[in-house]
Amino acid sequence: MTTKIYGQSDDLIEFRGDIDDEIGAYKAKGKGILLSDGTVLECTYPKAPGLGVWGFKVLRAGSLFDRIEECNDQNAEIYSDIVYFKDGLDEHWEILPDRMREVLDLLANHSIEELTAISPHEKLMQCMYDYE
Repeated sequence: MTTKIYGQSDDLIEFRGDIDDEIGAYKAKGKGILLSDGTVLECTYPKAPGLGVWGFKVLRAGSLFDRIEECNDQNAEIYSDIVYFKDGLDEHWEILPDRMREVLDLLANHSIEELTAISPHEKLMQCMYDYE
């Protein structure tokens, strides 16, 4: 199933599709999202001063990124840029605005799989303890 990401109200970022979730983002300015395909998004509300529209910018496109449909109409049903992804997203992580550069640098030197893999210590602990 494809996934779309967009802003809602003045404080939520919605995920609909393979990922069905929402995150709080009141007065978002430079809020970052890392997705499981390696895409990094920067989110802003409002998109421009005096315009009640959510803005999304792709800082790094991952393997499942499809496109962004831009919005500049605060009276639209979905008053937000909408980010579309192909089938297969399964996770997302919020990035602190002042750590965005660090995340992008890590992704330049490591695959998303390396950065999100279970460490050897965690694998060992799973062999020793029943977490269920």
